Amino acid sequence: MQAAGDVGAVTGPVKAAQTWIEAVQLGRYDAAWAMTDPRLRLVRAQAWIWNNRKDADIAAAKRDELARALAEERPSHALWGDFAATEVHQMTGVYGTFRPENWGATSGPSTVGPDYALVLFAHLSGDPLILTDAPPVFSLAFLMHAARGGWALAGFSDILPVPGWPPKL
Repeated sequence: MQAAGDVGAVTGPVKAAQTWIEAVQLGRYDAAWAMTDPRLRLVRAQAWIWNNRKDADIAAAKRDELARALAEERPSHALWGDFAATEVHQMTGVYGTFRPENWGATSGPSTVGPDYALVLFAHLSGDPLILTDAPPVFSLAFLMHAARGGWALAGFSDILPVPGWPPKL
């Protein structure tokens, strides 16, 4: 298992977060999904079901069963294509222009637990930085979980998502 403190490694949490983003940018949500922690997969599936609960196909399904089916590492459910299309559209809107060379990265321990690391990407610009009392800093946060010999995306902040109806991202 990868140690949570091994942040600078080629296989560390920063590289894993970049690889997740690259999969999204390539439209390979199946690959990004496989690099996502099971808890976050469940919460993302529940959020999609909750937000689309009035859709006839979703309303006809048992929510918990559908959420579990969509949250599998390699889903085969008939609604996976619709779910993945929505997810990749939303994620591309956020991460579509991400280029590692334009972002500085830092990683450190997380308050969530010892097997977690918080990765922060801060946008770098060519403009001079003048620090004031509250400098505007735009960053992307990825909570990474050391699991199965590598790193998996566990959240988009330093707080674990909470499954439920509705889920808490």
